Amino acid sequence: MDFLRTLGEKHEALKNRIHSFRIPLSPAGQRVMLCVYFSAPIVAGYYIMQWTNGVAAKNIGDRGSALKNLPAGRAMRRETDLQNKELQNVFDRIKMNEKYRQHNDNNNVGAS
Repeated sequence: MDFLRTLGEKHEALKNRIHSFRIPLSPAGQRVMLCVYFSAPIVAGYYIMQWTNGVAAKNIGDRGSALKNLPAGRAMRRETDLQNKELQNVFDRIKMNEKYRQHNDNNNVGAS
């Protein structure tokens, strides 16, 4: 335990030494550092995103083309096609019901 205590004390001493050392900046230097501190994460983030886009393209191909050729991708497409057909059937039934109601409404208007 004594080792951890000494390590903690040395760490605190190092932090104090680093944080007590300061270089005074002129107003122009402060503005330059403000721009650097502001733009550094933006520039770094841009290049990280470009790198991840390249990795994604390598892993899954352009627009997921590599995934579409996998057996799981083909099975998923079949499932999607089936769901689309079922959804189209539902829409067709709704349209038929609407036409039926309109037809009945038009026939019932003269009968009243």
